[in-house]
Amino acid sequence: MKKTLFTSLLFIISISINAQKIKVKNGSILVDKEKIGTIQEIDIEGSKKGYLQVKDNAGKIIFNVKAVTYKSNIFETLKTHKYYTIECVTEDKTIAIENAWFYLKDKKVAKILVKNGLLNKDGINSEKLKTFISKSYAAPKYILKEMLMEDTLIKNKNVKVERDLSKPFEIKRLSGHLNGKSIYKNKVFEKYIIAQGKKMQGGKKVDIVIGYVVVELTSNGSKNIIITNSKNTPLLIANSFGYHLLLPFEKVSLNPKERMKLKTFQKSVDFYINVLLEKEKL
Repeated sequence: MKKTLFTSLLFIISISINAQKIKVKNGSILVDKEKIGTIQEIDIEGSKKGYLQVKDNAGKIIFNVKAVTYKSNIFETLKTHKYYTIECVTEDKTIAIENAWFYLKDKKVAKILVKNGLLNKDGINSEKLKTFISKSYAAPKYILKEMLMEDTLIKNKNVKVERDLSKPFEIKRLSGHLNGKSIYKNKVFEKYIIAQGKKMQGGKKVDIVIGYVVVELTSNGSKNIIITNSKNTPLLIANSFGYHLLLPFEKVSLNPKERMKLKTFQKSVDFYINVLLEKEKL
């Protein structure tokens, strides 16, 4: 089996190419009224929709365009990204579309292929494709950036701060304006340190910080609680329905009686921190 090369494509459209009139009519791709191929929605790998197939004028399949789902290595199914790829059937190459705002529509796909010189009346343009591949990435850059950040966090998943475990822990709210985003990509609403014991630093006693509590505001107005270690690696994410342990990923549901015991923020956080302490993850 040939190994498929996943690459990304940066679409640079020149002013002169923009002058071309590109249309899709009854499945035919027309450039300045000249047919250069066809495009249609098809079933691939059991999917009823979300795939477009492009053929040249001879009826040969040259491109498949489809959605790909990237799943976070930390939050797994809780955090996914969808992007699109153009599979070049004849070249056994796949190009990841860089534009995060792209959506699957026959005319959009036709414009991408034509304006980047990948498709013409003779079919696929191998030289243009090779040029784009040589300048490309394994996935869209925004996903590569996230993967790199997650890899760093995962390397620190087992970091634990040396301290006296017999000391009680406490959480202390960090002051100041919080205007960033959490690792889960939601707005940070509040952030707290998790302290357990004291140590001498600069001639005075300071808290031993073993982790952080991040309260984030989701897009629908609800709040998540994320518990991290001292290196900001997420170990647990919780909402009003239950929580997930992270690294490894494990869903834990709470029954109504258990949820009633966690009515306050303090009780909830204490419970989740104790879960991590018992599992020796914090």
